Amino acid sequence: MLLLVEKPEDALHACDVLLQADPDAAGILGVRATALLKLGVFRGAEREFTRYLERGGEPTADIYRGRGQSRMELKEFPGAVGRL
Repeated sequence: MLLLVEKPEDALHACDVLLQADPDAAGILGVRATALLKLGVFRGAEREFTRYLERGGEPTADIYRGRGQSRMELKEFPGAVGRL
């Protein structure tokens, strides 16, 4: 909800609190990745999108799009179009 009302800093903080209880919660990692992307923290966003997928999160178009966008901003062009 915090991302929907354009409060990515608050969303990031909430995710950090929730991850203390369950560090591998894929859903929380996905929200955290999106918050980092909105904040322009592209390296962190790319890492969290990847962790989301590694932890069994649903491989949706939004997840791959977010990771691809992060990689584009980082000038990692081959990785931006791949699924790895």
